[in-house]
Amino acid sequence: MRLFVKTLTGRTFELEVNGSDDILEVKRKFNIASAIPEDQFYLMFAGKKLLEEHLTPQLTALGFSRLDCVSVNKKKEIDYARSLLVCDYCDNKNCTVKMTLGDYNIQRESTLHVVIGLRGC
Repeated sequence: MRLFVKTLTGRTFELEVNGSDDILEVKRKFNIASAIPEDQFYLMFAGKKLLEEHLTPQLTALGFSRLDCVSVNKKKEIDYARSLLVCDYCDNKNCTVKMTLGDYNIQRESTLHVVIGLRGC
């Protein structure tokens, strides 16, 4: 399906994607078309930032947030006991699920917007 990606300068890129493509794959395709590195921008649709992944429903049901998983992945223990629980649960398991265009109900001919992240000196 065809998707449009619009930059803040008004330039529009046309991408050929599948509804099952994950957000990271869409970012890769936009990177190829625009030469903007994937780690320097994020995509928005309907006023919401498109996350590349989210916690599994099992972790969400246990009361964990994405911050808990990030703190473990980056070894920045915000709450040591809580982080250990996430570590135990995630051991040899996949804690996150990749988000797809379908998860955000993005359909053909939709327009995504690019937001460039600010970089420090």
